[in-house]
Amino acid sequence: KYILAYRIILNTGLMLILIWGVCVILFGYDDGFLPNIYIFIMLSAAVVPFLSFWEIISIMAPSQTLLTIFVLTMRPFKETIQVPLLMDAWGFFVISITISILFYSLRIDSYKKDLQLISQNNMLKQHSEIDALTDVYNRRKLDEMMEVEWKRSVRSGKEFSLLLIDLDHFKAFNDTYGHIEGDLCLRKTAEIMKNTLKRSTDSIFRYGGEEFAIILPFTSIEAAAIVAEKLRRNIENACIPNINSDYGKLTISLGISSAVGNKAVEFNSMYIEADKALYAAKRSGRNRVIAFEG
Repeated sequence: KYILAYRIILNTGLMLILIWGVCVILFGYDDGFLPNIYIFIMLSAAVVPFLSFWEIISIMAPSQTLLTIFVLTMRPFKETIQVPLLMDAWGFFVISITISILFYSLRIDSYKKDLQLISQNNMLKQHSEIDALTDVYNRRKLDEMMEVEWKRSVRSGKEFSLLLIDLDHFKAFNDTYGHIEGDLCLRKTAEIMKNTLKRSTDSIFRYGGEEFAIILPFTSIEAAAIVAEKLRRNIENACIPNINSDYGKLTISLGISSAVGNKAVEFNSMYIEADKALYAAKRSGRNRVIAFEG
């Protein structure tokens, strides 16, 4: 609405300035060409690049109409003066409209190209952040988001959590069912985990191979354990066959690390802690959740 108000004010101002220019002509005309001041005002309005055809018409038409009516009916100009005066005025009117259309079209074309370029850049950026197989964020994006959340935690003093997730016996799964089925399994697992996360602020990443990571902002280690257990249970309940597992189906192991950001410490410490907890979960029988205890 602010842009609309700005355009209305600008258009009204230009229209009033042109009417003033007409008044200068009507009360100071002395045979011959239009006064330079009116020509300058008209052409200046024409080269404003974000005035559309109808806007430039609405700006210029009142002054032109006033000039035409005054010259023909309200002031006794000689006929020899009327014709060149009106021809000059309407000639510059047409020239100004043409210039305005040209500038506006060039601006619109440039704007469309800019939008297309921005869209292409956004797509490239998105592709550089997304894992092509699982359609979740990749490891590069994980590092970026961890740094962001760490700094946010430093400012807010609020805890956040990191989950590291490993698909149990996945190498054996690939050997048994083949890599195509393995890829399908990774995609399905990622989809289940995405659907399990309810908050828009929670993010899932492919950490590498059969490992995933999840960032839970403003989440204590106790709350993170609840989310992790839901993830574990939903994957187990999906009943993806895996004869290599003691459960006869695919399961996951999860390690949790939680911390409050500290300027004196690097966020990489959370990777180390979550990895230790994940290793403990796998060593103690897999298909379980373990939180790091420092």
